[in-house]
Amino acid sequence: MTKKERNTISSINTFIVEDISKQQRVVNMLNDATQQIMVKHDGSISSIIYAGLDGTRVLSFVEWKNKKRLKKCLMTQG
Repeated sequence: MTKKERNTISSINTFIVEDISKQQRVVNMLNDATQQIMVKHDGSISSIIYAGLDGTRVLSFVEWKNKKRLKKCLMTQG
């Protein structure tokens, strides 16, 4: 892979879930929101939502083709 091909950027967010019984709800909400956003923007590559084993954390990992496309998505969300 050339340097030009490795120009991807990742967004990683951690969410703290205070009520352990609601962790799956947070996961589902993030999955739905991420899918809706990624469909609208051609710069998205992939997304993964992780649920922490202790039930208190949810991590969102989203990969974009480049910084410019991520910024464009963020600017159109507001």
